Amino acid sequence: MKKEYKKINLRDFRHNLTQLKDSLNAGQIYEVIDRGETLAYFIPPRYEIKLKKDSSPKNTNVGDILENVIGCIKMTEKEKKNFDYKKEYRKYLESRYLK
Repeated sequence: MKKEYKKINLRDFRHNLTQLKDSLNAGQIYEVIDRGETLAYFIPPRYEIKLKKDSSPKNTNVGDILENVIGCIKMTEKEKKNFDYKKEYRKYLESRYLK
């Protein structure tokens, strides 16, 4: 059975959250839209959800995704063990925001 849903703007969703919470409890489904793009679906937990698989090809391997975005990201096992992500992230933030 397909259940109809209401489209709602993100701003309206934020401003009417209390009323929307009550209607969600009553079984209403919402599609939240921001600048014409779907941002989220709010579905009460009593519904069984079956998603259709997107037919567009996607990389599921995180390494492949990062390699396509960043370039070569291969690290040796020794580098992986000694890598301090907090220190590197802090360096990145400092270089970006504390110039």
